[in-house]
Amino acid sequence: MDNFKKGIFLIGLAIVFWGCASSYKNINPSSLNYPERPEAQGITFSYRAGVLTEAGNSKLAKKERKSDFKLIAVEIKNNTGRDLTFADDLELKLSYRNVDPLSSKEIHGKIKQSPPSYLLYLLLTPINVTTYNENTGASSGPIPIGLGAGPIITLLNVALSATANSSLKKELNQNDILNQIIPDGETTYGLIGVPNFSGGTLSLELKN
Repeated sequence: MDNFKKGIFLIGLAIVFWGCASSYKNINPSSLNYPERPEAQGITFSYRAGVLTEAGNSKLAKKERKSDFKLIAVEIKNNTGRDLTFADDLELKLSYRNVDPLSSKEIHGKIKQSPPSYLLYLLLTPINVTTYNENTGASSGPIPIGLGAGPIITLLNVALSATANSSLKKELNQNDILNQIIPDGETTYGLIGVPNFSGGTLSLELKN
């Protein structure tokens, strides 16, 4: 392998090893299809798990698994005869045990990308390569391919991850059902984070 190919190989290896930033694809919980669920206590509660993966956010879904929680899209139909708020009026249960949903801030902190981690690509900056002509034995170089590749790859990944984090935060805040009023006679959509979710059935009940 000549020096030029070695340089390209090292850059490619670094990208594979450190990984690349990814854009954020919106989940849009109000646009999803939810399974039919029976009404109980005037509330119809439907949900979809695995929405990060379904939306194409595989990097965030991997962090979700490592953080041992599940981001879930929910649909709540309120026919109780009064307006509801999640914190004051409702209890979330997982297989009949109470669960405290994560706040949007906690969710964002667990799965957001880390722009500073992509500064490691600056370590590519010193890479130089020399090319050889096999016929003449002449060489040319060194060519500082890292001088361009390192900063460019770094800048692109830092910018992309920061933009993705901003988009994630915006969608979480816009769909923070924990802090919304759920009006009587209406259907409300949102996103919640459920800790220690490895299966079972979620339900929503009125507080006594």
